[in-house]
Amino acid sequence: MKAIQKNKTITSLELLKKINELREKEYLEKAKAGTLTEAERKRGKFIKLRHNNFIKVIRDEFSEEITGLKIYLSEDLGKCNKDKDKDTDTDTDKVKIYVNKYKDTSGKENEMFVLALNQAKQVLMRESKYVRKAVIGYIDYLENQNRQLEELTRLQARELAKATRNIETLNIKALLYYGKVSKPKQKFHYIHYTNLARDIAGIPKGLKRDELTQGQLGILQQVELIMSAVINECINEQIPFTLIYQEVRERTETKAKVLLKALQKIESVDNGPVWSLEYSENKGENSYDIVMKERKL
Repeated sequence: MKAIQKNKTITSLELLKKINELREKEYLEKAKAGTLTEAERKRGKFIKLRHNNFIKVIRDEFSEEITGLKIYLSEDLGKCNKDKDKDTDTDTDKVKIYVNKYKDTSGKENEMFVLALNQAKQVLMRESKYVRKAVIGYIDYLENQNRQLEELTRLQARELAKATRNIETLNIKALLYYGKVSKPKQKFHYIHYTNLARDIAGIPKGLKRDELTQGQLGILQQVELIMSAVINECINEQIPFTLIYQEVRERTETKAKVLLKALQKIESVDNGPVWSLEYSENKGENSYDIVMKERKL
């Protein structure tokens, strides 16, 4: 079974597979220990839960939510996962039930549910103590993996943010050297360009860098990279220092508009930056293009 690493969801098919694995294991252990009931001995095998019956169990378990029209249709699992990622821990979010379609081995299209891990635990209440305990242990493992992954992602994003900020700082330093700015006045320019990047990225005033969401941080990083490239362009073009700030603003805003517009089409902005700057072969070594990279999850 494929572990849920990022989306905090599990399909009814995945959950069913785990349940049947443990039903069989429980039966074999009871047979070995000689503790099978008379009915189990006569049957000679464990009862395999079919998916259509499991769907009925889920519908019955969440009948109030389904009756209350808190069941959501989705064209694909990715859409469900996107919506789950956006959910908060409010009561309203917790009762959302997602339904999707899949094709069986015969090619027939069938219904399946996409459940949050806490919803999957709720469904297990009708299983035996053995199966319930084992599957809940597995779900707890998935949740722990999620937490570890989220922490790793957060740390990686912060480290990348530091590196990006260092690049920006070095380019501003080069700009101040180019403009022969005296040391007492340099701090003003650092603040000025730092605030410019935040303004273009749409970061609210007063919000510290460590307080930004991954989505905000990702956008800011890309704006800082664009601005760094633009500063280099302006220096190489020998634009007068007094005119560079306005030139940097205009060029960065133009490139950032392309970035921000495209970000609206990205499903998971909060997973971090999905952009990089690359040299444009057609425009020369000092020209940059914004390139969208597909993030591997």
